[in-house]
Amino acid sequence: GARSFFFGISSLWSIGPGMLIMLGAMQSMSPEVHEAARVDGASPLATLRYITLPLLSPFIILAITFRAMDSLRIFDVIYATTAGGPNDATTNLHIMAYQYSFQWYQMGKAMAQAVVLSAAPARQDLWLSMRALPGRATAAIASLPGPGVRQMQALLISTLTVALAEIGDKTQLLALVLAAR
Repeated sequence: GARSFFFGISSLWSIGPGMLIMLGAMQSMSPEVHEAARVDGASPLATLRYITLPLLSPFIILAITFRAMDSLRIFDVIYATTAGGPNDATTNLHIMAYQYSFQWYQMGKAMAQAVVLSAAPARQDLWLSMRALPGRATAAIASLPGPGVRQMQALLISTLTVALAEIGDKTQLLALVLAAR
């Protein structure tokens, strides 16, 4: 109800950087590419699907990554307004980590929350970069010393699984397993 509306309004300010990224990306696209597609007889939908979106995909991934990072930094708004809300209505991983560490003094569970909060965005960034730039991202990761792409994904998934099992929240564990497939 009202809490969701308030949090939605308070997070609108972080949409601006993504819009600026997309505006800059669209302004940097060459109009000749679209003109050549139009001369070749491509429909507007085909032009969007086969020309515009592939050219914008790195910028879309960048905007999504920035937005995801912003959404992970919402501790202050939630804690200042509801501190987790009545009946944990607005509790997220940050609020839970704070409660585990500073209210209930369960440092093991708080550290597990911290692992989840740091490993989940890393896994998401790896997945997004492999989807947006499959050849280049795989080659860049393969050129790094150490484990390959599949081993990195398996390491992140196992780390998150162990951390979430420590926390004991079966709903989050199920969501993680479904997201990993």
